[in-house]
Amino acid sequence: MRFLAFFFILILASALSAQEPLYPDSSHSPKKATLLSFCIPSAGQFYNHFHRPNKKKKNLYWKLPLIYGGLGTSVFFLINNQNEFNSIKSERLYRVNNVGLVDLYPEYSSSQLEILQNDYRRWRDLSVVSILGVYLLQVLDATIEGHLIHFDNSDNLSINLMPQLYYSNSTQALLTVNIRF
Repeated sequence: MRFLAFFFILILASALSAQEPLYPDSSHSPKKATLLSFCIPSAGQFYNHFHRPNKKKKNLYWKLPLIYGGLGTSVFFLINNQNEFNSIKSERLYRVNNVGLVDLYPEYSSSQLEILQNDYRRWRDLSVVSILGVYLLQVLDATIEGHLIHFDNSDNLSINLMPQLYYSNSTQALLTVNIRF
């Protein structure tokens, strides 16, 4: 049931349009920003930045360190966790093949090394998930920014609520909502 409600809301939201673009720019394509962002991280953000009106060119420079910092940190932890996993795995195999001889980790028993190996495997897998998460977030950001690049978000947006009375066979009180973009 929840899936059907979510699907209905998604279809309804895709059919609605909040406002018409103020600057129809036929040279800008949100699809191109998405594809560029899939190919090279932050390329879609650069594409959107250079198609923005001049007064709105502010948000590229704080996104780039977040994108590359997130990817770099995730790759660092991936490499570090994989190296530790391999080191502990080779120590466990060495202990099994050489019947109890200890080489690298004398403070741990074989059962403790197995627990450590499983921890590093889980952390390595989480590092891969974090790389994919940062990558997909920057693609999503480029896509959304590409769609909303020319929309007005100034202080000139307003809503006016005005009560009105209509006289017909019976008196009806109505509330009208005027939204100005």
